[in-house]
Amino acid sequence: MRRSTTLLFGVILSSLLPSTLGTISSGYISPKQSMVDYTLGTSNENTWMILEDLMDFNPRYPGTTGINDTAEYIHEILEDTGADTSFHEFSVNGVPCRNVLGKYGAGQDASEIIIVASHHDARARADRDPDPELRDDPVPAANDGGSSTAILLELARIVEIMHATLDISKETWLVFFDAEDQGSGGMQNFGWIEGSTKFAQDLDSFLEANQSIELFMLLDMVGDDDLKIDGELNSDQALLSEFFALGQCLGYSDFFPQNPVYRRITDDHVPFKTLGIPSIDIIDLDYPEWHTTKDDLDHVSKQSIGGIGRVAEGFLLRKLVGDENVTLHDPHTGYTWSEGSCNEDGLDTGFIAFIKRYWYAFLIVGVVGASLVIVLKKQPSEV
Repeated sequence: MRRSTTLLFGVILSSLLPSTLGTISSGYISPKQSMVDYTLGTSNENTWMILEDLMDFNPRYPGTTGINDTAEYIHEILEDTGADTSFHEFSVNGVPCRNVLGKYGAGQDASEIIIVASHHDARARADRDPDPELRDDPVPAANDGGSSTAILLELARIVEIMHATLDISKETWLVFFDAEDQGSGGMQNFGWIEGSTKFAQDLDSFLEANQSIELFMLLDMVGDDDLKIDGELNSDQALLSEFFALGQCLGYSDFFPQNPVYRRITDDHVPFKTLGIPSIDIIDLDYPEWHTTKDDLDHVSKQSIGGIGRVAEGFLLRKLVGDENVTLHDPHTGYTWSEGSCNEDGLDTGFIAFIKRYWYAFLIVGVVGASLVIVLKKQPSEV
C-alpha cells in the first residue's frame, strides 16, 4: 500500500503553531476569556448636542457668568455619570478661575491614573479676526475650547460604563482646565495655560500616597471641518505615534496624515511633561478661524468630533486594560483594531485572520509536504 503523509503533515503543523491559541472550532479561534471585544460608543450626535449646549453659555472667558455656568454644567455631567467630582479654584490677576475634575474608579486602591484633559475657557479677544473692528469681541470657541470639552463630556458617559462593567485596576481622571487661552493679550496680565500650570503645581493634593499618573492625554482644537492632527513635538513621540496609528487603523487616515505638520506647541500638556509624566497633545493648530469671531459651529464638523472621540476612547481603553486584552470595533467606519492587526470588519477575522497570522507556518508545511510527495512518488508502491 502507498504510505500516508497525512499524519506527518499534522505533526509538523502542530509543532509550528503556538500552543496558546486556544481551541479551534468551525475554523475560528475562540478568544481568551479575559479578552474585551469592545464596540466604540462615542456618538457624533451626542457630542454635537453637548457642543451646542456649551455655545449657549457664551461668552466663556474667565470671570464671566458664562464660564461659571460652563463649569457647573461640566460638574453636573460628571456627577451624573458617577464621577468623584471636585473644583480646583485659583485666581489670576484677581480673577477667580476653576478647573473641574472627575475621577472614575476612585476608592478601588488604584495606584495608576490616566488623565484625559481639555480646556473649557474661550479666548476673551478675537485678536486674529480679519476685521479690526471685531478684534475686541470674545471668541465663540466652538473648536478652540468647545470641541474637546464636548468630546470629554461624551466620554464621561462611556468611562462610567467601562469602569462599571470591565475589570479595570486603574483610575481615569477627566480634567477641564480654565484660563488656558488668555495669553498674549487675551486678558490683562494672564499668561497661557494658567489652569493646567496651577493644577500640575497642586497635583499631589489630588493623589493618594501610592498613586502616580501613567499618562496625560490632552485634546484641543479637534473639531475642524478640515481636520489634520499635528505631529506635536512637546508630546511623547512614541505615544503620539500609537495614537496616530490607531486613528489610521480605525479608518480616520484623513485626520491622521502619514506626513503631518510638525510643530512644538505650548499647551496644557506641558506642565505635566515637565513633571516627567508621559504626555500627548492631540491638536490641529492649522485652523483659519483660530482666535477669530468665526470660530463657530459653522466651522466644526460632527464627523471630526465623533471620530476623534472614538479614537480617544479606544486609546484610553487600551491603556486601561492592556493592548493584549482588547479588540476595538468602530461601527462608523467598519474597521477593527487588535494588537498586531488592523483590518476592515469582515475581511480579516476568524479563519482568514488565522491564516494571515501564521502564513509562514503554512508555507513551511507546504514546502515540506510537497517534498515528501515528490520523494514518495519516486518510490515503488508496496502491494
